[in-house]
Amino acid sequence: MKKKVPDTEISYEDGVPLAPNIAPVIILCGSDYEMGYQYARQINQIFGPWALEKVKRNFTGEEFTTLKAYHSQLEEYAPEFIEMFHGIVAGAAEAGVTLSYEEVLADDCLAFNVPPVFRGLGRHESQESSPPADGCSGFAAWGSATIDGRLICGSSGDHPISHELLVITMPETGDNYIFRGGLPRLSIHPAMNNKGLSYVHHGAGSNGNEIQGQGISGNLLAQHTLRFAGNVDEALKLQLGYPAGSLAAGLWADVDGNALVLECRDPQVIRRAGDYDERDFLYATNNSLVPELRTFLENRFGWDLVYIPHGGWNLDDMNSVRRNLCMWNALHNYHGQIDLDFVKMLWRFPSQPPDYPTLEEADIALYETKGLGWNTHICNLGNGMVGLMLPDNGDKGLYYACVGPAGRHAEPLTTDWHYYHISPTYTFFELQLAATPADITSTARKLAQYDLYYANRELRKLTYTDFAYAPLDSKFNRAAIENQKGNYYLALAQNTKGNESVCHYAKSVRSFTRCQAYARHVYETLVPPATRPTDLGLREWFGSWGQWESYPSD
Repeated sequence: MKKKVPDTEISYEDGVPLAPNIAPVIILCGSDYEMGYQYARQINQIFGPWALEKVKRNFTGEEFTTLKAYHSQLEEYAPEFIEMFHGIVAGAAEAGVTLSYEEVLADDCLAFNVPPVFRGLGRHESQESSPPADGCSGFAAWGSATIDGRLICGSSGDHPISHELLVITMPETGDNYIFRGGLPRLSIHPAMNNKGLSYVHHGAGSNGNEIQGQGISGNLLAQHTLRFAGNVDEALKLQLGYPAGSLAAGLWADVDGNALVLECRDPQVIRRAGDYDERDFLYATNNSLVPELRTFLENRFGWDLVYIPHGGWNLDDMNSVRRNLCMWNALHNYHGQIDLDFVKMLWRFPSQPPDYPTLEEADIALYETKGLGWNTHICNLGNGMVGLMLPDNGDKGLYYACVGPAGRHAEPLTTDWHYYHISPTYTFFELQLAATPADITSTARKLAQYDLYYANRELRKLTYTDFAYAPLDSKFNRAAIENQKGNYYLALAQNTKGNESVCHYAKSVRSFTRCQAYARHVYETLVPPATRPTDLGLREWFGSWGQWESYPSD
């Protein structure tokens, strides 16, 4: 008998839950317990019971000891998650999945309480054919760096294909915030709250004297900070105060032009704009840019390091250095010309293919030659999700999300790191971090209407005899279907209350954002977006007019 496929929002193939091509949006609103309940309900609606059932596990005595210590730390530093985890248990039960509090706690805790390879795509791990750590890129620009002086942030989580999410949290106490999530759990950047504070990137400094894995996971701490800090100074105070061993670091920025990268807590090392000639911008990948951290890094990684100005330490196969240089060259040379279109362009701007006759040869030579012939950009085939943010101190903050690379032409991040998403859209949908679930839904609906209009206007310029008409018309119809679904769930949300209403609003938003993405895919197929600076009327990349930085072997 064929196994019954659960009623979900994602697709299944031969019983396998496929990763969505458009990040589903989850909305949580109310008490901590209610938000946990809503989270489990929506996880089940989107993915099915397997996403909750995978949390079930047995524990060793040592793991129980770890769980008790972790629970005690949460009580002191982030107690809201205790009630939220209990709510997840209740929501899972309604979905027919029996979980214990300890299992939910362990899903967050035990995954992080092992000695991780801190940041970076480590050479040792790649050479031993074990999966490297995530690779990510992020930056913030403001003031004189941007066209209008407004803070703009962007980052990509680079990792194997996973089930991406966006979560909007609207608690009874503290600030509203939005963050990137996923199954399995991923680094939550980019994230922002409604006070204009942004968590742009996890930062990639050094452990220093801290023993990692003894504190609370960085993902929970970043959420706690976004909920209870209104600016960078308050965020830094919280991050420095979390228990030893926690992954409390990162690139933080606020709308008042205050920004920093907390690279290390012990010794305390904080990088700010101007420290290395940045003018109103900061950036980070998976290595440290601080020369003084050399001793700690050498002790951890066990080889002689090379420091590249504006690129940092060569902790991996030099792709982190090159991604740093990509951002430095963009933000430094196009200073004052940065806006949303520029940032979208940068995540669509491909590098050249590895300079070898075949990729097989490039892979073999990668570590032997210290990355010679690879010129990795932040746009690459390792991009799991790209998120861009225009934060606001109020209810006008904007978040743009694209699953997979935003560029249709992209090259590998490093050896083995090129992933291929199912039906990629290569485009961003848009959310506004408004004051209520109803307001968030209303804005998503309006944007979907506009996207349908512009896509339809371009599509109907084609005729049935045009080769592209039929596939694009099918994609447009998918957008129209999602728009009707969004309106249906919106009506249900308006006629229900409490948890039911929140879950209906979230389902409506998911439909409207899918509508946006499909409609924009149609439009951008016919009206291609910028993929290099000259497409925006800017001067040529690496032209003689600029001050460019390259890796010494390039």
